[in-house]
Amino acid sequence: MMVGVTLVVAVVLVVGVTAFLPDDGSVSVRPEADFTVERDDGALVVDPQYMTEGVPFTLLINGREVYTWEGGNTERERELRCLNADDAVYVRAETEGQRTYLIEKHDVEGQTDCGLSGTASRFAYAQVGDRQVPLEDSDYSFTLAIDPDGPNSVNGDTDYPTTNPWNYVQRYDRTVEGLSGPVYVVVFADNVADWNAEPSGTPGEDAFTVDTNGDLTVTPSGSEPTNDLYLIFKPGCDESEFKYIDQDAAYNNQVLLDGSELFRSDDASEGTTYTGPGVDCT
Repeated sequence: MMVGVTLVVAVVLVVGVTAFLPDDGSVSVRPEADFTVERDDGALVVDPQYMTEGVPFTLLINGREVYTWEGGNTERERELRCLNADDAVYVRAETEGQRTYLIEKHDVEGQTDCGLSGTASRFAYAQVGDRQVPLEDSDYSFTLAIDPDGPNSVNGDTDYPTTNPWNYVQRYDRTVEGLSGPVYVVVFADNVADWNAEPSGTPGEDAFTVDTNGDLTVTPSGSEPTNDLYLIFKPGCDESEFKYIDQDAAYNNQVLLDGSELFRSDDASEGTTYTGPGVDCT
């Protein structure tokens, strides 16, 4: 009798499990991969040793996507600088069924080297290869973007945030042009040939200088962005400020803060400080 009861229970369990299995054959298999994460010459180097072909593997810093490998390409290691002691570096894989798998996790134990100027003791930006990537700011959360009025875009159609590699943003925790820190110096490229292309180097990095008195000097470079829009942004919880510095371009660019228009460049006067809406304070 006990043997009979056991058989009945086993049959019920099998039926119950199979009833909840997908019948479309879409069983997701964890992709195979091997990554090494090591310190080298002051940087954190993420080096893919092996990745399942045809699967995208994404590199994240504190949850922000900063780079993607296509499975099978193990030639491109990523050198990370300007990381903080409590930052987290992840590698994630996503299968065709849109299921994600955590492949690698590394907690940064100490600050890495950083060659960026004007940063605070806590870095707000990471250097990923030759690109500068904004990290989650410890004080404020906001998105600045430009909608260029040029042949590649129409106002209200497409905007490009400061995370786009053709734009440049740098945080300063000191007074710049009369605005007390923290402030953000932003260099927007008003138009480029292909906004989705990855530029060589860091456009805008040498497009200005800030001296010890906090005076900003515009120094357009010979490569994009050459026709630039420069502004200084000071976030606030209730009200923000921005100072319109200069524009070496012909387009009437629209600058947006969290998706809402902050100003149009044709309507702003160089050297004038304006007020804007507040941002999320963390």
